[in-house]
Amino acid sequence: MSSSEAWWSLLTGQLSDEEARELLAQGVQELHAFLEARPRATEDVLEILDRRLGGEIGAQSWEHVDASLNLYMGRSLASLLAWTAQPDQAARLAELQEYSSPEVMAFFRTLLGRYGAELEAALVRWSELPDDWITLYREVYYDQLNQRPLIRLRIEKYSGDVLLIEGSPDSILSLATGLILTLRLVGIREAFSPDRVEQFVNEARQLYDLLFPEEKGTLDEQAPPDVG
Repeated sequence: MSSSEAWWSLLTGQLSDEEARELLAQGVQELHAFLEARPRATEDVLEILDRRLGGEIGAQSWEHVDASLNLYMGRSLASLLAWTAQPDQAARLAELQEYSSPEVMAFFRTLLGRYGAELEAALVRWSELPDDWITLYREVYYDQLNQRPLIRLRIEKYSGDVLLIEGSPDSILSLATGLILTLRLVGIREAFSPDRVEQFVNEARQLYDLLFPEEKGTLDEQAPPDVG
């Protein structure tokens, strides 16, 4: 397995724990030598990140960051930075500290302290489908003019596009019904992760209690489904 293939396997979770530790230890040693050879490396990388992440972060932002880091640091060190910039940055820094010199840790803490959130956002947007949704903003309010409740949904996609949906409770309930029908057509239980299933079932129970208050708690009395 080449070095590039090994780092890609690490980033995609295909290495064993022992293999991952060996590769990370090798990477931080290489980074230490790089920092010694280039005293301005931290400033240079910060400048790269400032240029690539200074504007709006979209689906292509990480590709631009990665290409620039690859040219400056090489594939292995660019991949090491990508591994460190994942959403659980604090835990990854703690793991790296087992293998790293103070200079390496100072390098990572400086970069992530300055651009950690932006690097995470760029990575997340790059790894997901551009038209998948990332954030749902919801408003429920009462329309005094028409004397009825209204619901407004603003859905932000990984591409940066925003979709606005507004309607009455009946309209949004019809939309939810259509979504549930679509989910049923997936037809494979394994397509859904246990935590998402549990979240859905909990919300469905509360909606049921709202729609049928005379039966409130009926679903809770039943044995909970196995979502494992």
